[in-house]
Amino acid sequence: MKSDRRGTNERDASLIARPSRRNLLAGAAAAASLPITGRLFSPAIAQAAPIKIGILSPLSGVFSSLGMHLVNGIKMSFDEGGNKIAGRPVTFAIEDTEAKPQEGLRKARKLVESDQVDILLGVISSAVGYAVKEYVARAQKVWLVGAAGADGIFKKKNLSPYAFRASLSVWQANTPMGTWLSEKGYKRVLYTGPDYAMGREAITAFRSTFRVPGAETVGEIYVPLGTNDQGEPITGPALPSSPFKAPFANEKAARAANNGALPPDQSLMVNAYPGGADFVYAVLTGYTDAPPGFQLQQGMNYNKYFPGHQIAMPQPLQADQVQYTDGTKPTLEQEAHDVVTFLAWAANPEMVQRKQIGVRVVLFLVLMTGLTYAVKRKVWSDVH
Repeated sequence: MKSDRRGTNERDASLIARPSRRNLLAGAAAAASLPITGRLFSPAIAQAAPIKIGILSPLSGVFSSLGMHLVNGIKMSFDEGGNKIAGRPVTFAIEDTEAKPQEGLRKARKLVESDQVDILLGVISSAVGYAVKEYVARAQKVWLVGAAGADGIFKKKNLSPYAFRASLSVWQANTPMGTWLSEKGYKRVLYTGPDYAMGREAITAFRSTFRVPGAETVGEIYVPLGTNDQGEPITGPALPSSPFKAPFANEKAARAANNGALPPDQSLMVNAYPGGADFVYAVLTGYTDAPPGFQLQQGMNYNKYFPGHQIAMPQPLQADQVQYTDGTKPTLEQEAHDVVTFLAWAANPEMVQRKQIGVRVVLFLVLMTGLTYAVKRKVWSDVH
């Protein structure tokens, strides 16, 4: 007789052995309807009030394709039902987890505490699932997991009564493979998987059933997310929220390309130096030959505006280095102006919004000052 845990997992596997998109999304709809009669809702809520569904999905990053499919599938399922559950309309609040645990937790808090959603759907990365699990339990929100397969998210010892999984687990997918390969008598094994929770738990699950006397482990490789089969980084379409791509692989490569000097963070350049954008523009246009008698150190470049007039960075811009589609002449000064304008935005991307808020605050204070003065004159008019 097998243990209860094994029996439970086998029964679970039989239930989802043939998952279909219709069954998965129908399960999401069913889970979404649970709070309607449960203790998460007050009876005072009118039946016509919409059910708010928060969707956590990686819309950027390594899982962006899966994330978009998840969101589209959920919407398609509800569209077929008229976007209603038990006669109540359904609204969606969608947040991008970026497949990052801290970002996923932050977005889950936003959906629950700010957007006041009634149920959470989604999560593809198991790392995000681990980060969200405890918070969902404390918040007492029903959470239907769309794809995060790590077993630890649903371990019995700390299982949340509000969390449900609509996908298979790594245990169900990998333990049968270990059994099958054992029966085939394979003796040389290379373990490999993605370097995060799901990948490592998948290897653990496989090892739990792979039992071949004398089997040799050739190696164990965990590939970082965001790399292809050759280990090269995978890049996708850039978004306004995307970080700047590093121009060098590491610090040593950066120093080797700049005469031993480590280039500073370009995104903060305008804020870092006194003079700000004017100083950066002056340096970009200030490269010239050293005057007679000036002792220029080996590997350094003369710049008439840089402190000490010696700079390790070679001249980064040259005239006619780019072509403008509107016919603008690509002079050194024009190129430097465009680069500095971009760096100024990168250092302060919220500057326009800050100034707009400042203008509103000043106008409000001017109005309140006038009203206060008028009230004061009215109240004390009989005294004077």
